[in-house]
Amino acid sequence: MMKTSDREWGFVKKFFFRFACIYIIIYVFSDAFTFIAGFNYIGQLLNSLGVWFGTQVLGIEGPINTNFTGSGDRTIDYINLFVFNFLAFTGSIIWNALDRYRKNYPGLVYWIRLLVRYYLFAVLFTYGIVKVIKTQFPFPDLWRFLQPFGDASPMGLAWTYMGYSASYTFLPA
Repeated sequence: MMKTSDREWGFVKKFFFRFACIYIIIYVFSDAFTFIAGFNYIGQLLNSLGVWFGTQVLGIEGPINTNFTGSGDRTIDYINLFVFNFLAFTGSIIWNALDRYRKNYPGLVYWIRLLVRYYLFAVLFTYGIVKVIKTQFPFPDLWRFLQPFGDASPMGLAWTYMGYSASYTFLPA
């Protein structure tokens, strides 16, 4: 009986595995070291690439905000999604050309799965702990109540509601 690690992968499976590996590594390392002083250069480099791509290729006029706001729906996030996919696609084509005779990647499968598991643990733990300690949705400040309704962003309104309603943030939806 043939072991799983001895099976030869087809071209499509190898191509998409390579694409996924490159994408996962770019995504994790662009985000994982953002908050560690001295190690945030990868995210800054990719954000700079995203700003260049947005202004030069997509023709976006005006400044593209790269400051962390807690929101994942900024313009730079959508541009980076496209750039990450482009880099992963291009990288997988190059990888495919350089390593076309390999049958499969059992060792790399293990390490990529491990990376994804640790990254998911870190993200979900952080997501949960900010709710337990109540740092994600603090009670609104006085300036939020004095701000005209039309000046508030949709995310700002959601955060104000969530911060005002302690029971809503405590109970699972």
